[in-house]
Amino acid sequence: RRDFEDPPPEIAADSAIQRAIATDRRYDAARVPSRECLSAVSRRVAGLWEGTIAPALQEGRTVLVVTHGNTLRALVAYLDGLAPEDVYHVDLPTATPLLYEFDADGAGAEAPVAGLRHAR
Repeated sequence: RRDFEDPPPEIAADSAIQRAIATDRRYDAARVPSRECLSAVSRRVAGLWEGTIAPALQEGRTVLVVTHGNTLRALVAYLDGLAPEDVYHVDLPTATPLLYEFDADGAGAEAPVAGLRHAR
């Protein structure tokens, strides 16, 4: 894993994934980066949490978040209040649901399962 501020290598513009994104109309209004460090992902995730997910939960709705490892790592770090230097020590199980439960005020986020470790 890379440093919190260090982005991975850039995905080539002619790669299959970049071509697929460029031709998919669902992404017309989106700026899809060709690389992104965890710091940038964390900022986007915090904004999504505050602007979309938390308000939906406060309305009493159930929210299902389906994502890949780095985005999930950023969300878990945000909810658990982890420092940037601790984010990479989060061991997220593959293909395993994580359930966070909150009270009416939005409090109560805890590591949801015993298998979720923040070990060094």
